[in-house]
Amino acid sequence: MKKLQFLGAFFIILSLLILALTHQGFKIQEFKKNGVIKEARIHKKYKSEKSEPWGIRSVKQSPRYSHITKSDYYFDISFFKDKEGEKSIFKFTKTSFKVSDKTISKIKKGSSIEIIYIPENPEGSIIAFKDFENNFYQLPEEKITQYNQKGKKASAIIQEIDKKDKIVKVSFMLSSVSGLGELISSTIPVSKSIYDSFNTGDKIEIVYLAEDPQIAVSKKMLDSLIYLNPYMGILIIIVLILIGIYLISNKKLNKREVEGIVKTLDEIQALLIKANEIEWAKNIGKIKEEFESAKPQEVKILARKTINLFGGMGSFNDIVLYVNHKADPELNDLFNKLKNELFGRLEELAIN
Repeated sequence: MKKLQFLGAFFIILSLLILALTHQGFKIQEFKKNGVIKEARIHKKYKSEKSEPWGIRSVKQSPRYSHITKSDYYFDISFFKDKEGEKSIFKFTKTSFKVSDKTISKIKKGSSIEIIYIPENPEGSIIAFKDFENNFYQLPEEKITQYNQKGKKASAIIQEIDKKDKIVKVSFMLSSVSGLGELISSTIPVSKSIYDSFNTGDKIEIVYLAEDPQIAVSKKMLDSLIYLNPYMGILIIIVLILIGIYLISNKKLNKREVEGIVKTLDEIQALLIKANEIEWAKNIGKIKEEFESAKPQEVKILARKTINLFGGMGSFNDIVLYVNHKADPELNDLFNKLKNELFGRLEELAIN
């Protein structure tokens, strides 16, 4: 594959990379235009670290890598999705409840615990969900039925632990208070600067899509993003693909045309030899060799140069073939047909 074809392939690969950026641009633009801004509560912050190989192989092809650590930062958040035509009110509550020895041994301050509560009396009905399942609270049958039918499960953050009395104090968001809307829990990626700026329990401004509130992003992070205008991206992709296809197919087109010219020259040379036109046969042979060895960017110039054979007195166009000192009509008909075919191929190649 020649330079032009490599360049064409590069343009097509580049268009695929820009396609990814364009898709990202559409998503960012959708958040900026249609996103709903809300305040969310941070329940947990954490980072994920991965060690990845980096480096080059030695001359002996034995891998010699160093390793770099890549860190990604996340917040687990909760917020209330607005009800249509109704503004939501942010509600965050704290309360305490008793837990079993098994639960107290597994939890620690700052971790999360799964709870269940009755929406009509959230603060007064919160208990640990695992302990409820294990019948630790020895509740009456009607109360168990009430929890099973109406109970709401949620994740709460442990603020304090009293190991002596087996009491935990937690904070969490309510999902059943009138006017609050639907409680949404999600995980959002954040930058290191945002990660360092917020603590568990803080409020953070987020943007979510109304049709899919699980997908949310920090408003501060969204505002700082630099992105490719998606419509400009589509235009660039179309231009790059068209240029790439042209550059790749141009070689194939030239190759087919050159093969056709060489075949016609070969047939003409055979007729000239048959008619004992040795000098013209040698000239046609040289031209054929030049086309066979010509680079793609040289064939148009060679085609124009070869067309000059057909001009002027005593030119290639004036040749009449003789066999046994007599003009051979059948041979000359074929010769003229091949000359016309050659001229047409040369002209088409020179112009295009």
